[in-house]
Amino acid sequence: MGVPPLLGAAAAALSLTTLVAGCRGGDESSHQPQPLTSQTLAMPFPSTTPSPTGTPSPGPADGANLAACREGRCEVRVRAGDQIELAQHFEAGPLVITDVTPEHVSMRWTFTGGGMGAGDAGPQGTIMFGGGGTMLTVHIVRIAVPTATLRLSPGGSGPEPR
Repeated sequence: MGVPPLLGAAAAALSLTTLVAGCRGGDESSHQPQPLTSQTLAMPFPSTTPSPTGTPSPGPADGANLAACREGRCEVRVRAGDQIELAQHFEAGPLVITDVTPEHVSMRWTFTGGGMGAGDAGPQGTIMFGGGGTMLTVHIVRIAVPTATLRLSPGGSGPEPR
């Protein structure tokens, strides 16, 4: 087990400060320690977090608040097993997330008049169900296993910008 980077950097800064303080010129008979100043410790510490390779994507507008989807307008983070309850006018039982893989998000639903539906789509894909005024569009915004970000919008027009 090695020395943690932050501790190692602090030790190196202290050693460097001691070395610099010991090498100061002047009278050999006066070896009074010099006070440390902020300038002698001005050594950058290494970052303990990796630098981002790009601009991170913002999180979903509604976070993990699945209740925000009741009226079919939301952007949420889901995982397998999550259930999104929909308003009665969609004529469908809960939208159940059955699987999240790097390739796709799978879901199923039950229609209130009987019958079931299921679908899956990959990143940037769309799943639509219902008809007429009960149509719902589910857009897969991104997948980051074990979660995925979904954007729901009523109608069949595709994802609405957030």
